[in-house]
Amino acid sequence: MPQRDAQKQKTRRQIVAAAARLIRERGPAAVRVADVMWATGLTHGGFYAHFGSREALLAEALASATAYREHWLNIAGATNEADWVAGIARRYLSTTHRRQPGAGCPYPEALAETSRAGGALRESLQVELRHTFDRMQEGLGDAPNGMSADARARSLLALFVGAMQLARAFDDDAEADAILDAARAFAAPATPHATNHAGTGD
Repeated sequence: MPQRDAQKQKTRRQIVAAAARLIRERGPAAVRVADVMWATGLTHGGFYAHFGSREALLAEALASATAYREHWLNIAGATNEADWVAGIARRYLSTTHRRQPGAGCPYPEALAETSRAGGALRESLQVELRHTFDRMQEGLGDAPNGMSADARARSLLALFVGAMQLARAFDDDAEADAILDAARAFAAPATPHATNHAGTGD
């Protein structure tokens, strides 16, 4: 029985991982149970041994997909806040991230449609966004103009996600990269140096 349980948990993780990748690539609305099960080499009929509904799977997969934030928030070698923000801007607003949504942050593909959804998927999105705000706030201090660290975290995430959405709307590489370049330039100079730079390690 323990071996069977371990195998079931492994299969569940595989299903969630496949769904998370498809969410990043397509957005939740375009993710079908049949596609997820095919990607894991399993039959459609086996899905309900692991999840009660498609929405339950998507909610868990969205939460799993947002674990990517640790990749772009952990900047080795940053010695101050400005270096940290410049580092995460370079990593998030990169050509590689633009071209490979399946390996990146789910927000650019998921936000528009998930914000109109209800139930577990919308709740999962809100929880993960708040976690991301909190995680970013750890590396930020209040700005000299009085803007709080929390507000700065929210504005930076909005800049990053919005810029990536705009860049992916263009087929022309030069046009797309110009958007990412502009967003990186906007993010870094607006960030004062500070000693509060939690989360900068690998």
